[in-house]
Amino acid sequence: MRSESLERLRSIVGGRSTRHAISTLEFAMFLEQRLLRDTDAASMASSLEVRVPLVDHMVYDTVSRLAPDVRFSTEK
Repeated sequence: MRSESLERLRSIVGGRSTRHAISTLEFAMFLEQRLLRDTDAASMASSLEVRVPLVDHMVYDTVSRLAPDVRFSTEK
């Protein structure tokens, strides 16, 4: 991995808890760059109507500001 990429990753996760860092990286790298793109391409190639997860920047911004103990709570 190039040093610019490593520095970008460090700036994204710097000072976050492990869970928060993984969640942030998953959103930034997997969901945005792979999952949504590939789901769209595969569904169009198969003539399927696919519903992808709600990914609104306002929802993400609000949830990402929650404290990790609230954000990752398993209590119902």
